[in-house]
Amino acid sequence: MEFLSLITIGDGRFPNVEKFIEALEKENNRLTTWARQIFEQDFQLSTKKIEFRLAQKSIAEIGFPEGAAFQQIQGGIERKLCPAKVAGEVALKLRLWYKEQPNGETLFLAMEPIGDFSGKPQIFCIKCDAGQRWLTIENADPERIFLPSDIFILFR
Repeated sequence: MEFLSLITIGDGRFPNVEKFIEALEKENNRLTTWARQIFEQDFQLSTKKIEFRLAQKSIAEIGFPEGAAFQQIQGGIERKLCPAKVAGEVALKLRLWYKEQPNGETLFLAMEPIGDFSGKPQIFCIKCDAGQRWLTIENADPERIFLPSDIFILFR
């Protein structure tokens, strides 16, 4: 398991989510419309300082060499899931911090799914596509299949 970083939320660096998003965009990061909608749904930054140690692991490394449904993945990493109530802030911090993300890489956050505007379960992911750094959401339906090579960010 490759160690990525320590991420601290609730450190008071940004007074609200709008200022956080402004900082992301000032650093040439992009948010998809769908991710932005989640942050507009009564999203609050943490008032308590919490530190997470992040690591990355492929679905195969988690124990699913043929790939797996999201429901299976959750069971395999249950103690390393980020609580949904703080996952958005972790995703914002990770996108802001990870400036040298290789083109074509997508990292899924191992988190409790959060409902989008229509109530469908979603997880945050950060990716670099065509040289653009994105924060977006991805389908976290329990039956959604992830490939053995898909990489999740685990929380400790």
